[in-house]
Amino acid sequence: MMNYTNVYSAGKNTKFNRIDMVDMFDGTDAIFEELEPLFAKYDNIEGSEHIMKEIHITDYSKIPTTLNTAYEMLEHMGYMPNRARVHAEVHRYQIKPGEQYLKSQLGSHMENEGHFRDCISIIFYLRKDTTIGGGGLFYWPIKGYNTDSDKSVLLDTTPPTRESNGKKKKGIRACIMDGNVMNEPQIIIGHGISDCFAIYFETKGAKNRCSLM
Repeated sequence: MMNYTNVYSAGKNTKFNRIDMVDMFDGTDAIFEELEPLFAKYDNIEGSEHIMKEIHITDYSKIPTTLNTAYEMLEHMGYMPNRARVHAEVHRYQIKPGEQYLKSQLGSHMENEGHFRDCISIIFYLRKDTTIGGGGLFYWPIKGYNTDSDKSVLLDTTPPTRESNGKKKKGIRACIMDGNVMNEPQIIIGHGISDCFAIYFETKGAKNRCSLM
C-alpha cells in the first residue's frame, strides 16, 4: 500500500458527500512514467484549451501501477470500488501568454451524473506550472446545495514537492470523493500547463448501471 499524507478531509461520518485530499511521494515515479505518454500526445497543441480525453481501451493495460494504486487507496479508505468497472480521463489545461483566463469544460457537477450512477472518483493532480494561478477545485459540502451560493469550499490542487538528497522531488496530490459531491474546477489564469488524471470506479453492488458504458 502506498503511503500518503492527509491534507484535507470532510464528510467521513456521513453516508454521502465525503471528500479527501492527500499528498503522495513514495512510488509516484512509476505513475508519472506510465502516464507521461498519455499526456505527451498533447504537447504540441497550439492555443489555450482544456483538453479532456477518455483514454482508449487498449491504454488501460499500460497503466497497471496507476490503476492498482487508485484501487488500493480507495479500498484502504473504506470505499468499495469495482475493479472491473473503471473509466479514466486525461485532463490538460494549457493557457498561453496574453489570455485573460481559461475555463474548464466541466461546470458544477456530480460524478454520479456521468459514466456511472454510483461511483467513487480519484483525481491525480500531476503538474501545475508555477506561472499558473487558480486551477483549484470548488466543492459544495451540503448535498444538493445551490451552486450559485457562497457555500462552496476551495481546495488547493497544487502537486507537492519536497527535498530529497539535495534535489526537489515532485509528488502527486490526489482528490478522492464519492459520486455525490458537487464540484467544479476553478478558472485558470496566467500561462502554462496543468495536468490531472481522473479515474472513476463503479461501486461494488451498484444496481443502476449507466448506459454509457
